[in-house]
Amino acid sequence: MADASDLPLLGGHLSLDFANTLEWRDSEREKDWLTGYDALVAWALKAGAVEAREAEELRAYSDWAPGSAAEVLAEARALRAAFYRVASALAAGGAAGEIPAGDQLDDLNVRLAPLLGQTRLNRTSAGLVSAWGGASDDLARVLWPVARAAFDLLTGAEAGRLRECAGRDCHWLFLDRSKNGSRRWCAMANCGNAAKARRHRAKSHRARSQRGRRQNTADSGGQAA
Repeated sequence: MADASDLPLLGGHLSLDFANTLEWRDSEREKDWLTGYDALVAWALKAGAVEAREAEELRAYSDWAPGSAAEVLAEARALRAAFYRVASALAAGGAAGEIPAGDQLDDLNVRLAPLLGQTRLNRTSAGLVSAWGGASDDLARVLWPVARAAFDLLTGAEAGRLRECAGRDCHWLFLDRSKNGSRRWCAMANCGNAAKARRHRAKSHRARSQRGRRQNTADSGGQAA
């Protein structure tokens, strides 16, 4: 069985890769890669949201508190759904963007608030740095960097580069960093090639149909003569 750490990271941003942990959204092929708390941690480790030591600790804590782990998993899925709705609305507008509905923003704000509340400022010799102030055994810790990334993306300069894959039933989100802003696919090797193959099949089908019609016309003409 595929592990969450096998999921390719094609979004170009932590928050978008998080949204993409639900594959083939709203289709018969829909697949949720976050099958459990361990899967969430495995994905976070691959995506760089947590370090190996943190991942180990979180797995150990989750074994001691399976009920809390299940709650955080449900929280992660709710955050993912709320973020996707807002990011998808922005992606639909392309470079101009599209203002998400008020209830979409309200839902996302509700999900982000307790996670962003863990942000702290720490003083170092080089100046102030961002840090996390929550307890080390808080199982929701795995979501803190994701929430911060989502907030930063939606309020930052790259929000206008948000795109949603044009592949059939894909719905993966990504940042279009191409020079002319024309990227359409999460990956050319996946959805891009699949679309090319469909176009080729459709073109071949049309060509066969046209040849068939011409042959039928010729046969009819010969019979009439």
